[in-house]
Parts: sequence; structure tokens; C-alpha cells
Amino acid sequence: MRWVVLVGLVACGDNFVDEPAASHGGDRLELYWYELDGTRELASRGYLIPNDGASAVMRMFDTARDEDCELVEWADGLRRCTPGVRRGAPFQDVEAFPIAVFADAACREVRGLANGQVDYFLYGNWVADQFLTSLVVHSGPPADEQGSYYELRDGACAGPQPTDEKFLWTVTDSIQGDALVAFSPVELSTTSDVGHQVLVGEDGAQLHSGFYDRARSARCSLVYGEADLRCMPSETTVVGRTFADTTCTQPAVADAARFAYEQSEITGCVTAYELGEVRRMEVFELEGAACVPAGIGDYRTSSPISLPVVDVSLEGSGRIVDVLLAGAPISVFDTVRNTKCSSLVPFGSFSEGISRCMPELWAMETVATGQRGYQNH
Repeated sequence: MRWVVLVGLVACGDNFVDEPAASHGGDRLELYWYELDGTRELASRGYLIPNDGASAVMRMFDTARDEDCELVEWADGLRRCTPGVRRGAPFQDVEAFPIAVFADAACREVRGLANGQVDYFLYGNWVADQFLTSLVVHSGPPADEQGSYYELRDGACAGPQPTDEKFLWTVTDSIQGDALVAFSPVELSTTSDVGHQVLVGEDGAQLHSGFYDRARSARCSLVYGEADLRCMPSETTVVGRTFADTTCTQPAVADAARFAYEQSEITGCVTAYELGEVRRMEVFELEGAACVPAGIGDYRTSSPISLPVVDVSLEGSGRIVDVLLAGAPISVFDTVRNTKCSSLVPFGSFSEGISRCMPELWAMETVATGQRGYQNH
């Protein structure tokens, strides 16, 4: 099984601390964990694609507010543990945070938009198709207006838009950002070539969020080498997606990323390159059967670069043990089945609410097909 970890943004400069990279709670925020044969695995809400750390819906408990919260990026660039946990259950799609909209063409009458009753709405505006949160507002009773709404997009009041199957709700009081715990990205120093990035909360809580290549000062994602695990720069383009000729037969590298890679169709192994100056200003790409201009330049590539090796080890004495990547506990491993596993609470009366650490490939197939397959417990 191939492991791929997607990472968040890497802080720049000398923003380093020298301490373990493991996730933990703080003075105010508590993390949810699965207890597995003496080993703990950080819990997330809903089922997620295995190893996709960046997408994990990280649910925490805010002891000061006595409610769950999740990380949301606000308009000021800070990520805050924000109340209003996404709707959804294990083995179901997780609905995004409901947002506040407007009932009028001047965007002054605030309303909430959701499929059903929720506790909170995120208030903000859309900038280049990204929603930027500036407040959280409490939900009230259903609104008198239904059927359409307006929203702030790029500084203008846009609409009307149909509500479709959703409903408009009134809102009451608001929660300011300074009432919530904010997180900042920090790079952790390490003795290996691969470092860690964590998010550190104002209360001391810490969440592991990715890896970085220390020599190249670039965030990186895990890929398999011929006989080991490597960390490939995340800001890459793929060799072979664009072409240098009008028949789309000669591969070109066309992107402003620092690195490029190509993957063997036979072994799956990755070869990475660093990009240099622009070689030609026009390259081509396939649109169906047509070879058309891509509108971007072609960059020279270096010789293949050596990707840093990620140290992998197991730690623990029970059946379920920690998988340490570059010294940090990232996932768990079933020593009896000799495979990486993931904690899930199976649906149905059979499970009785007990978490099981299921092999990840099997778990993914279970979700995709709807099969229960309890024989894998």
C-alpha cells in the first residue's frame, strides 16, 4: 500500500521550535482520541481518504465554551477553532460549514443558509471563490423570506441566487475572533533531513500538519522510492501534461512551480527535478483529441534530484503500535495483520459503538461499496 500525506502551508523564516511533533491538547482545547490496545490514534469526524492528512476534519473540544470546534481559516489569515461542527456522520459525506447570506439586494439583512436547523453560521464574504470568515453568528428561527438570497462577492452584493433545497434562517448574536483559540504554523526542528510542520494554538494545543524538506526549504509529501519512503516537494508540476510541439507528442514542463516530477507506470516510483529558466514561451496541451496552445511557458529541468529519506519505525508493545515518520507518531499499525490500519466506528447494531482498527484499503472499499464486511474486525 502506498502512503501519501498532503500537507498544509509551511511557515517561512526561522520560526522553529525544538520539541516533539506529536499532536496534543492545550490549556483550553482538548483533542479526541481512539484508545487502541494501549495506543492512541487522533480521531477525526466522518470517513476520510486514508493518509490525506490535509483533508482531515479535526474535531476538538473547547472547554471554555463547552462545545466542539474545528479549524477554520479566517479573513485575517489565522486559523481558529470555530464552533459549528460540520454536519455528517461516519460513512456519510460531511457537509461544509453553513454560511451566512443576505435577504436583500443591499446585503444588509443577514440570514443563515442551511439544509436544516444548525447552531451557527460563518459570516464573511467571497474573494476569488474563497470564503473568508470574519464572524460567527448564532442561528435563530426560520426566516420569513425563502426561495432566494444574496451574498458578498469580491466587494459587491451578488444575486439573487436560488436556495434550492436549503432554507433561510434568522440570526442572533455574534462571536468575535478573539473569543476563539487561534493557531499559527510552526516548523519543528529535527535531526533528520525531513522536518515537521505543526499548528500551535494560543493555549498550547498542537496539531501535526505536514512535512518539509529542510535542505530545499520546501514542504513535501510522502512517496515511495525503490526501497524506502521519500519526501517529494509538494509544489510540483507533472512532466508529460504539456507538450513542446503542435502534435502533442514531445513532453514539455510548463509551470511556475519550483519542482517537477514524473511517475513510472510500471513501478509507481517518482523521479523529481528542479525547474530552471524558461526554455520557450509557448507549449501545447490536449483538449480531447485536439492539440491546442496552453498559454504558459516551458521550463528547463535539472538532473533528477535526490529526495530525502523518511525514517520509518514502529513504537509500542501491544498489537496496535504507533508508526513514527521522521520521529513523529503519524498513524497506527496492526502487528497481527502486518498492515497500517485506521480507527472507525462501524455502523449497525453489530458494532455496539466500539471503535475497530480496520486495514485502510479494506476500509476504503467498505465506504465506496456500502459493504459492511465485519469479518475484518
